[in-house]
Amino acid sequence: MRRRVVSANELRGQSPDQLLASITDFIYNNDIKDEQNLATPFEGKALAEGLERFVWLCPQCDHEDRLVTEGNTISCRACGSSWSIDPHCRFTSAGSSISEIGDLYDWASWHKRQVIEKLARTDSRTILATGERALLQIEDDEGNFIDHGYGSLSLTKEKLVFTPTMSGSLLQLPVARTDSFVFERKDIFECRCDGTLYRFVFSGRSPMKWVYYYRYLHNYQIHERNRFIR
Repeated sequence: MRRRVVSANELRGQSPDQLLASITDFIYNNDIKDEQNLATPFEGKALAEGLERFVWLCPQCDHEDRLVTEGNTISCRACGSSWSIDPHCRFTSAGSSISEIGDLYDWASWHKRQVIEKLARTDSRTILATGERALLQIEDDEGNFIDHGYGSLSLTKEKLVFTPTMSGSLLQLPVARTDSFVFERKDIFECRCDGTLYRFVFSGRSPMKWVYYYRYLHNYQIHERNRFIR
């Protein structure tokens, strides 16, 4: 475990912001980029499987929710491009005409930039993201999540709308009154609106898409600029 002792002289010479920056710089660690990890041999099987629950944008054609995984390979059903992943989370494209990804951290960072750029150029009523065949669950008074049927999701800067596939009313959750947005159990996007917990259960698609959008709709980049999160 790394340790560092900061002397009294160092403390006196730093402002609170400088001290915070020194601390966050020291404790920050990126496992994927870490040189010691990269120098250590790892091995495994089915390394790509499940990544479609995290990433959702194809770097080759920009289609959403068309990624599938098998073994060590992730592919796009829209354009047919594919990449293999190694035990250090680095990707190799299946051909010279296919975009290079880098590693999983690079791909996640690219997703983040895409979300931020889309928010910057989009008005309040334009749909930012959509999702098909999501199962709606709502928490009852006993803390149990009750199924309320399948439907589609659409998100604007103002609200998340759930449209039932069969019968039922639209569910509209104002973004400004929504918090506690997380992913649960690999396939679930969960959020709280006006004190009620809602879950949207997906299959083979990314709950993280919704978490990313909600983060940046709630000024997550301020925490990143303040070095609390990277």
